[in-house]
Amino acid sequence: MQKEAILLVASLIILSGIMLSGCQSITGFYVDEKQTAIVTRVTDGDTITIEGGERVRLLGINSPEKGEQFYGEGKKFVEQLLLYKEVELERDVINKDQYGRILRYVWFDGKLVNEQIARQGLAVAQVYEPNHKYNDAIAAAEKAAIDEKLGLWNEVG
Repeated sequence: MQKEAILLVASLIILSGIMLSGCQSITGFYVDEKQTAIVTRVTDGDTITIEGGERVRLLGINSPEKGEQFYGEGKKFVEQLLLYKEVELERDVINKDQYGRILRYVWFDGKLVNEQIARQGLAVAQVYEPNHKYNDAIAAAEKAAIDEKLGLWNEVG
């Protein structure tokens, strides 16, 4: 009897681990998995909409909002790069922000778009803990933009 109970508990633990390892979020993303999607709209330099209407907030950067300097340039850069194209979305730790947007690193043509936007000086590097997988690369891109006085940094001395 004791042996059967131990086997039952061990089986339940193993089964629970298997179920949790494949657990999906509401949006259909597995943790640590990239998923492809088509970009259908660009809100600004750090927010896009993908097929199905899901809004995506790019992690690690913060771009100017509507009415702020370089808003138009950031939006245009992202539109030219991503609009109506297939991208890969990569999740970090936290799935969504307080506005219901999914939080992702966006990849296009093998390159991290979040980093490219910072490299153009069209967003500042911003850490959103505990999401920080590519923060070093994004910070280095921002530093290069600062050094070259690009975008937001063109008037900084």
